[in-house]
Amino acid sequence: MGNDSSRDARLLALLNCLRRSGRPLSKREIQEQVLQYQGLTHDNFEGQFQDDKETLHTIGIALTMRGTNPDFTYEIDPKASAQFQGENVRFDASESRLISMAIKVWDDDANTTALKKLALSMDPPETSFSHVNIGLEHSDVICTLSEAITHGRFVSFDYTSESDSFRRSVAPRKLVMRSNSMYLWGFDMDRYAPRLFKLSRIASEIEIIGDSFDALELPEIPADPFTLLEIEPLLAIRDDASLAIRAYVQLTGRLITDGWCEAVGLRASRHTWMTRVLTEGEDVVVLAPQDLRDEIYARIDRASSWGVQ
Repeated sequence: MGNDSSRDARLLALLNCLRRSGRPLSKREIQEQVLQYQGLTHDNFEGQFQDDKETLHTIGIALTMRGTNPDFTYEIDPKASAQFQGENVRFDASESRLISMAIKVWDDDANTTALKKLALSMDPPETSFSHVNIGLEHSDVICTLSEAITHGRFVSFDYTSESDSFRRSVAPRKLVMRSNSMYLWGFDMDRYAPRLFKLSRIASEIEIIGDSFDALELPEIPADPFTLLEIEPLLAIRDDASLAIRAYVQLTGRLITDGWCEAVGLRASRHTWMTRVLTEGEDVVVLAPQDLRDEIYARIDRASSWGVQ
């Protein structure tokens, strides 16, 4: 990982340590509780801690110092704390980079700016924006995952799907932001395949397992997880279909039956195409892929049974 990634993880860990303590902490306690400070010499810790305090101050999170030298203790300034512990915090794009294991797409390219990473992770991609909202209810999860990613270790947790809850063992690769939700992208050891995990569905504390770098000894997975979720569906559309659907397809020139022609949908996420088809259901039918077709019909069947006794 690049230096920026290490600093971001350290800042978030420091912030989380101070938020959870419930009381001012001494430098010794901070060094013991923040993984990234452990093992540093006295001088190295002093320099790094001072830099981190200044960085937090630049984004409006000041640390208050109590007591007398050499027994100073530190806590988040009460005014900053009251604002920070709200349900959501607003940072502009440059500030987001500094807090952000929470919003940053991890990448080995240290020359890629966090603004670019954040913008490209949105759906649709954004090239300019003024603010990003970050929910901090998962800060403990983010800190633990950032530690595992940094040190190449496995994680284990309970994960809840729409139908059940399962224990998962994962080789974590990066945290990504998409449409105001945060995901863990990694290699699912139970399925032995790459998978996205939505952080809001993690239903237990995360356990870090194995030794450092063990989790890196697995097959490579795509850098951008969302490319796996994009499709170009084969469709049948009415000749007089609305512009709402025609704007997103390319006709193949093949006539399917009277009044219907074949088209290929422009590349987009499965969720996007499901929404489009369900919204314009009288004008478009999915021919392929079969799993998308089956899921759409299943939703239609469930909707048709609503209110039926």
